[in-house]
Amino acid sequence: MKQLPTFDRMRNARPEQEGLAGVSRFWLTYCNSSGHPFGAVVMDSSNLMHARMRSAIEVIDQGALFAQGHELDRNTAELVPTAAIGRLLNQEVAAKLIRRLERHIPKRPAAASVRRPVAGKKRSAN
Repeated sequence: MKQLPTFDRMRNARPEQEGLAGVSRFWLTYCNSSGHPFGAVVMDSSNLMHARMRSAIEVIDQGALFAQGHELDRNTAELVPTAAIGRLLNQEVAAKLIRRLERHIPKRPAAASVRRPVAGKKRSAN
């Protein structure tokens, strides 16, 4: 029996599955030749460069130009549905997925350097 190349065996595998220690989930965005957003790909890989290379070799990116890529933290990565991994998401589907992820990501508190109004104290008019 012919064994599939490593990137085919890893396709659509979640980091916690199949003992794939050291595998992360990456969000890759692509644009068309005019520079306008084209879509996004979510890939499981050991690093960003490998995820980008797999997307190109497997022609998931459909020849679009790579714009940027980000590693998703574990909590966010777990929110990505299996059906969205390893395929090109058009702008509409990608936007819906981003909104879904944002609903589950807790807001960080404001930085200590941000000035906040003190309750009960009025600003003086100069």
